[in-house]
Amino acid sequence: MLQVRFFFQWIVEFFSLSASPNLINVSSLGATLLGFRVVDAFADPIVGNWSDNLSRKNKSRKVLLPFAALIIPLGLVLCFLCSASYSYQINLILLFSGLFLFFAGYTLYCIPYWSLVDEFSGEDEVVKSKLSSLLGQGLFVATAISFVLGPLIVATFGILGSCFVTIFFSMPMLFLPAFCKFKTAEKKDNQEVFHELGYKEGLKSIFSNFTRGIFLKTTFLFAGSQMAFTIMTALSAKYVVNILNQDIKFIAVIMGPVILTSIITFFFVPKLKEKFEFYSLIKFCSFILGVLFLLTWFPYLEIGPNKTILAPIIFGLMGFPLAIILGLEGFGVVESAEDKNSVSTCFGAFNLIVKSFNGIAIWVSGIAVSEHFVSSLPLGIQLALTVGGLFSILPALLVKSSKVN
Repeated sequence: MLQVRFFFQWIVEFFSLSASPNLINVSSLGATLLGFRVVDAFADPIVGNWSDNLSRKNKSRKVLLPFAALIIPLGLVLCFLCSASYSYQINLILLFSGLFLFFAGYTLYCIPYWSLVDEFSGEDEVVKSKLSSLLGQGLFVATAISFVLGPLIVATFGILGSCFVTIFFSMPMLFLPAFCKFKTAEKKDNQEVFHELGYKEGLKSIFSNFTRGIFLKTTFLFAGSQMAFTIMTALSAKYVVNILNQDIKFIAVIMGPVILTSIITFFFVPKLKEKFEFYSLIKFCSFILGVLFLLTWFPYLEIGPNKTILAPIIFGLMGFPLAIILGLEGFGVVESAEDKNSVSTCFGAFNLIVKSFNGIAIWVSGIAVSEHFVSSLPLGIQLALTVGGLFSILPALLVKSSKVN
């Protein structure tokens, strides 16, 4: 996740630093990222079927992780190798090749990785809830490193140099899950081996998810908050510089409180899940998150306390609902799967929708900082945050509460 956080945090900033005609402009970059995100989203269910076929043959999904771990950094580097000193055609080749490898590697990694929640927990619901929370914590730890240390590293090494630094420190962590073992996931010699699904059966299994109300409800509820989080990540640097009028290092002051409150909240996520009805809890958090996004208008309009004080408070409060949403996302998707041998397929179908929303979020972010669409850069950034807030609120208002299963 360190490499993924780095990509989404700095890709828009990287291409907006230069007005060179040899580089793709940020509005076109947003549309390009949307296109790749949608194509990548359709690849997720296919990878999910491959992953589930390993489970059906009584094999661990972990075998896919090392191969994917090698592809992700290669794609990341290619994206940030683009330079004004290269021709437009060379830059397009570098960007498109990088995006293809980055998103392909990410898909090959994240689908089996998130599915390990089910593989490692077995039938133990408590363990499943804790593992789901740990996945969310991992995301926030990566976000913490990216937001708090990232600006300092970028200020020292530049964006391309920081890309290599991020890869160097994150690569060992990408390989570690392939060597993890969990006692509840130990396979028995007499465990049934299920029939491997071919492409036609796999596609049928993939699209069957979209006919099940429990899956659609879960996906719709999480997609909006994911979109809001993506916009916040993509525009954090622009927000600090253009709205708060601070140095880029001030990102640490904005995002530090988010990370702190979220890490504290993660420790209580399993207990909150036991105490409150699942969908009611997620709906409440999604609604509160959206409201907090809308409250960012106060620093923009300079209403209330000094905006450099108010903004960190508002962003810090976002950590509470974000931690609960991300901490229970894996649990929600696993529980909405048709059976234990279709968990990865369910994650793939889930990501098809969520990644499409994230692609729209990146596209919106690109438009927000493009002079061709918005005359005022600060206003564009604020409007993008507003869109993220509304997308988080909408599912909370429309989805009805009910038991996960």
